[in-house]
Formats: sequence, C-alpha cells, structure tokens
Amino acid sequence: MVRILPGAALLEVERRPGLGGLPPGVSGKVVALLSGGIDSPVAAYRLMRRGAEVVLVHFHPFPLLSGRAGRRPRPSPSAWRASSTA
Repeated sequence: MVRILPGAALLEVERRPGLGGLPPGVSGKVVALLSGGIDSPVAAYRLMRRGAEVVLVHFHPFPLLSGRAGRRPRPSPSAWRASSTA
C-alpha cells in the first residue's frame, strides 16, 4: 500500500495489528503505579489506548503500615453493655 502525504510518500510493506486507539505519544508521558491489584494495569492500558506513553512503576505499600492498621476495630466491652441496655 502506498500513502501519499504532504511532502512524503510512504510505502507500507507489512501491516501489523495494534492495540487500537490513538498513536503512541500524542497524549504525553505519564507514570502508572502498579500496586498488585487489577485496577492499576487496566488504567495503564486505557492510558496507552489514549495515546499516552506510560512508564510503569511497581509500588509496594508495605511496611508503611503496621499489621494492626489493616485490622477492623472491634467494639469495646463497655460499648456492648451500652447497646444491650438500650
């Protein structure tokens, strides 16, 4: 296939299927933090489809929080007594 552009003629020898979306680099450069969940790689993929050049960075949030911070709080015995008398 031959493409005629202003000031250039391009000869296409082989066509390869791509991801689709906008051409790479038209939306700038972004950094995507990959934290281990499914949402961050999906967001990075969608940014690539929009033409952004994506730099992938693995992010591991531990040990910023102690193991105790991830547990749900339990009501105190005084709260149990107050709720049972109400």
